[in-house]
Amino acid sequence: AIFLSLLVVAPVYAQQRQGGAPPTGKNIVMIVGDENGTVIPGTSISDVFIKNHLELDMGHKVTRVTHDTAADRMLAFANAADMVIIVESVGSGAVGTKIVSTPTPVLTSEAFLQDEFGLVNPKGKPLDPGLPDAGAFGAIENQIALTITNPGHPLAAGLKGRVPVYRFPREMNWGKETTPGAEVIATLTDYPTAKVIYMVRKGAKLFDGTPAPGLRIQFFIENDNETGTANLMTPDG
Repeated sequence: AIFLSLLVVAPVYAQQRQGGAPPTGKNIVMIVGDENGTVIPGTSISDVFIKNHLELDMGHKVTRVTHDTAADRMLAFANAADMVIIVESVGSGAVGTKIVSTPTPVLTSEAFLQDEFGLVNPKGKPLDPGLPDAGAFGAIENQIALTITNPGHPLAAGLKGRVPVYRFPREMNWGKETTPGAEVIATLTDYPTAKVIYMVRKGAKLFDGTPAPGLRIQFFIENDNETGTANLMTPDG
């Protein structure tokens, strides 16, 4: 539903600018972390679930790249891929600005890379976790549903209004002080100024006014290492 639409539509946007047909069986780089030092990178329940979903259910090829990979090597992986997914198990400091220049579409679920990618005000206050009233971007606890604000957008997956996306309360990532170039698809239900799914097209303005080198999508999903998160989503999620 929502997650599936993101994984399908993002490579389509990239293909459309080349005038091609919708892609299948793409090469996806998945940048993974160690969930704050508690697991071998990429082996948390949520990360394994996402990799299996991409490969077994959708027919893509996934290459896992650890968040501590050298900048030049990570960028080379990203540039050669059809799509990059940054999962929330990464450490934002470990990834930093290593691939912000890639023209490859990037879908990121790490709240604290929004500033590095120019998606939010880099001078804004980050909250880990916290309520959007008090900061510019971050994570919020105990969420079940989000609100689709742009139901006609392809990334809304045909859904509208309040949509339960987790089967159990979990954290969501959000950005409030986002670039004017962002297309907002969904917000927190109780905080309509906090965006939880939004995208910036290639060439649209980032927060500092420069054009985005490629499609960028920010996605709400967190990673609870003990029980997982992606594996606990609803069918709509």
